[in-house]
Amino acid sequence: MKLTDDEVIALGVRARTPWPGPTPTVDVAEEGALAAAAGRGERSLYVRDLVVDDPADPRGMLDADLERLLTPVFERQVVCSVFLADSELNWYPAGLNVVYYRTPDDQCLVESVSSGGVHELGPVPREVALGSVAELAAAAWVGGVRIRPEAEPTESLCIATVRGEDAPLVLQVAWSSAVVRPADDRNIPEERTLDRAGVNDFIAALASRPA
Repeated sequence: MKLTDDEVIALGVRARTPWPGPTPTVDVAEEGALAAAAGRGERSLYVRDLVVDDPADPRGMLDADLERLLTPVFERQVVCSVFLADSELNWYPAGLNVVYYRTPDDQCLVESVSSGGVHELGPVPREVALGSVAELAAAAWVGGVRIRPEAEPTESLCIATVRGEDAPLVLQVAWSSAVVRPADDRNIPEERTLDRAGVNDFIAALASRPA
């Protein structure tokens, strides 16, 4: 399933909860831009028959298959987010953006977001999904991250995760180094460095942490 930034914002409005993944083409901190995107997205959902008429609701009813697919999104079942950032955790929206959501059937719903704001969502076996995260981390450990093939590696691969009331954590990996650091100012733990085995253990633990 492919959705645009506008459409996922409109879906968030319908669900009364913000879309968890990134929206590279819409500044969600700007109220006017957010409202305009929601309006465009709602119209697009109707045009694509992803919202159908419902006598009981003037807003219409979300397509049943789409609603089922997005259940882990709106239940906030995020396993982790993978993205590129500089050393200060400034997000690089034109780079890699992938969000992994836990589903009840031993799979992950994987959301890949392009720099143009197209969200591609589909189920993947959890072992395969977390294996892909480990492969990305291994590549970043060996050679850093290149935004473009011809560019020098200037960014770090970031793997963000949070569970329950714990503080959000980010694992940054690049050039044979890795550090786990807080993603915000809540309950800040001390930063700690990891070796290659520690990176693998951090990623493997994602599969077993409760939502």
